[in-house]
Parts: sequence; C-alpha cells; structure tokens
Amino acid sequence: MKKRFMMFTLLAAFSGMVHADDAAIRQSLTKLGVQSTEIQPAPVAGMKTVLTNSGVLYVTDDGKHIIQGADV
Repeated sequence: MKKRFMMFTLLAAFSGMVHADDAAIRQSLTKLGVQSTEIQPAPVAGMKTVLTNSGVLYVTDDGKHIIQGADV
C-alpha cells in the first residue's frame, strides 16, 4: 500500500511541474495574442512544441523565448 501511495505522490508532483511550465508558456502566448491549441514536448531539451491555428511555435520551458517554424 505504501508503494502505491509513494508512486501516486511522485506522479502528482511531476504532473504539477508540467502544468506549471505550460502555464508560463500560455501566459507568454496570451500576452502576444496567440491562441495555442496544444502544447507538447519538443525534440529539443528545454523546449516545447506549441500547435496553433496559424502554425507551429517552439517555446522555451520558461516561456521567455519563442521560435516560429515547422518540422522539415
């Protein structure tokens, strides 16, 4: 029982960290007037892929830097 509780606690902690990163990204995009449809992990460490109606964006985990582009 303790093992299950510990696993649940660890998963909850990590999922909270992921949502915190996404919140910073969403806040940065909102300031720019960009509506994101989906935020996914990027193939580059420390970045996320943001899918929007107008294209693909790559954003750092802290939401401070944004690169517009597409996978080739």
